[in-house]
Amino acid sequence: MIKNIGISLILALAAAVPFTAISASNGTQWSLNQQDAPKLTVAQGNLTITAQPDCQLTFEIYSITGQLVKRIRLNDGYASIDLHSGCYIVRYGKWSKKIVVS
Repeated sequence: MIKNIGISLILALAAAVPFTAISASNGTQWSLNQQDAPKLTVAQGNLTITAQPDCQLTFEIYSITGQLVKRIRLNDGYASIDLHSGCYIVRYGKWSKKIVVS
């Protein structure tokens, strides 16, 4: 009984800390906590992607209909992209976020 409660507590604590698996362009993979994950900012029709400066990441931006709109490679951890109004999916490997540009 106590063992089951302990296991449940450990699983609950582990679930409370979100992690994102990210693969580098050289094929290595590591886990980033939510604070280190790439950050997306949308303002005035402009999408800004910010990540760790030493990471070379490739992001894909898809329209809501699934068409590839743009592929961006971050070399210095920063990119700024102008987009038309609408809903988009920003994807990197298994990591993805939905954004709305107004």
